[in-house]
Amino acid sequence: IRQGGENLLSLLDALLDVAGAADSDEVSIPFNSRHKLDGLQGLLNGSGYKRGVEVTIQIEAETVLRGNPTEFRRHVFQILFGLIRSSDEGSSVVMRSEDIDEVLHLSFESRNQESETALPAYVATSARVLAEAFAGKLETRSSANERILRLALPAYGVAEFVNNSVLSAAS
Repeated sequence: IRQGGENLLSLLDALLDVAGAADSDEVSIPFNSRHKLDGLQGLLNGSGYKRGVEVTIQIEAETVLRGNPTEFRRHVFQILFGLIRSSDEGSSVVMRSEDIDEVLHLSFESRNQESETALPAYVATSARVLAEAFAGKLETRSSANERILRLALPAYGVAEFVNNSVLSAAS
């Protein structure tokens, strides 16, 4: 009985260590991007509806990335939520994911009906952190009534990505 109790305690300690590590930025495991993006539409439809913003999420990619899956989902959620919150009634927010040549391409587009709205700082920060965490590229563009964020994140197992630096193009 005593040995069984000690084994159970060791198992619980190991589980707590893994659970604690999952919340840290130091976790780096392979994961399917689609599994982390599925369900975002349902989470964000209510926020969009309350603000009168049409939310569309199109997930075509099943790219395997390496990094912290919890942080990946959190930053994508923050980008979308921030775009919804800063959009006018009658606007639209669209996110697309596709895999091109073993690179996950995430495109976020916000179109405002009434006036130009600047990209909120925390949205830009989440996009920049996401690009840096996954050794990807970021491009931002704003113009009258339109805000666009594009992220290119290399798939797990790709030997080298063309350029690991974060690109920021502002209009």
